[in-house]
Amino acid sequence: MMSFTLGGIAEWVANERLRRPDLYDVALQESLDFYRVLCAKVPFPDMVAVGTFSTVAGTRTYSLNTNVALISVRIDYAGGGGTRMRRTHPRRLDLLTSYSATTPQRRPYWYARFGTKIELHPIPDAVHTVTYRYWFDVDSNIDAEIAAGTIASIGEHVPNYALPWVELHKWETLYRLYNHLEQWEKAQMLIAPAAMPVYQSPKHKRLMTEEVGIIPRLWNSLLRTVDERENVDEDFSINPVVRGYTL
Repeated sequence: MMSFTLGGIAEWVANERLRRPDLYDVALQESLDFYRVLCAKVPFPDMVAVGTFSTVAGTRTYSLNTNVALISVRIDYAGGGGTRMRRTHPRRLDLLTSYSATTPQRRPYWYARFGTKIELHPIPDAVHTVTYRYWFDVDSNIDAEIAAGTIASIGEHVPNYALPWVELHKWETLYRLYNHLEQWEKAQMLIAPAAMPVYQSPKHKRLMTEEVGIIPRLWNSLLRTVDERENVDEDFSINPVVRGYTL
C-alpha cells in the first residue's frame, strides 16, 4: 500500500506504473516540484497558520518577517474590545491628508500590505494586539528539510493537503516522468482535452464527464472549495455567489 508521503507517490510512479525503480530519485524530485506548484495554486485549509504582534504607540509600520498571504487580520484593543481590520491599498493611504507622522494617534482599523510590511491606520495610540491568519509558505518547510539532509529525506514529507488530492498528485508526477522519458504520446493521453470546445459563457461549466484525460478530470472534480461546500450554512444580509474553480 502506498504511503501518504512525497516518497510514496514517487514509488508508485517509478515502481508500479513505470516498473523503473532506478527512476525513483527523478520521480521524487518531480513529486516535490508539483507539490510546490499545487500548494501555490490552491489555498488548502490545512495550510493556515496564525501569527500575532503587538503595536507600539506612534508606530505605523510592522514587519511580518515573510511575504505571507493574509486571510484576515483582527485587532484587540487595549482596555477591551476588538474588530476585524479592513484591508486597503497603500496608495489609498497615501491619498489621505491625515496620513502623516503628525496624525493624531487613535485605535487602528485599517491595514495595508506592501511587501513584507503591514501598515496600520490610524497610527496606534497604545499597545494593541494584532492577530492575523495566513497561508504559510510550504517552501519554507520543505527547504528546511532539504537543508537538514538530502533529497531522500524529502521522501518522508507528508503533504499538507487533504487525502483526496493525493490521486491528482500521483498522476501529475507520472505526467512529468513521461515527459522526462520523452514519451510524449503517453503524457498527452493524461491531459487530453475535451472533444467539445469550451464556450465563453457564465452559464457553461465544463463537467467532469466531458474531459478525456484523467488529470483535467481530477482537477475539475477536486477544485470545489470548502467555502462552496459550506455556503449552505452562511447567513449574510447579501449572500455572495460562490463558484467552484475550473482548470
